[in-house]
Amino acid sequence: MPDLETYADEMANNHREFPDFGWFDRPVGDWCLYYTQNRDSDRLARVNHEVFARELGAEAFADDVRSERHSHWAVGWVDGFAVRVRDGAGNITPAFAKLHELVSQLEDYPILDEDRYSEVENDELAEDLRDCIETVMRGHFVEEFSDEVFTKVDRWIQKNDANVYYEESWSHKEPAVMRALTELGYTRDE
Repeated sequence: MPDLETYADEMANNHREFPDFGWFDRPVGDWCLYYTQNRDSDRLARVNHEVFARELGAEAFADDVRSERHSHWAVGWVDGFAVRVRDGAGNITPAFAKLHELVSQLEDYPILDEDRYSEVENDELAEDLRDCIETVMRGHFVEEFSDEVFTKVDRWIQKNDANVYYEESWSHKEPAVMRALTELGYTRDE
């Protein structure tokens, strides 16, 4: 990662280098664009975007940071931030120094907030398991899906086949859900 001065020189008005790009409401002065996520971003990019938004959204940076969403033909949209690089006197703004700090952290380690990443990961895995259980029940069992069923199956999987919880492919989850529902005494619809 370049030092702060070099990075400021590289990033100032970087949007001018973007091919086929129009930024019609861009602010006056030395600003840069830094994109953090797009329509198809994975969990890591979404969580890191939250950190950028939290850190760059501080009241102290209100005049030097703008949240941006731009349309793009290939990815639908991209989100990021316009950050004032230098003030009218040519000094690097505190907001740009914070951007440099965050980008430097990403070069050292890809997750800016491990606790938040784990929280989002657990929420998404639980939602995926919930969807899988509901789908399996609808196609193979007499009983209706409920929060109680989810809790029982979730506990069974955590105890008997915990690795399945972290599988993103349903081809691995469905057999475990079938076993759980069967062993928990739910009635097969056959």
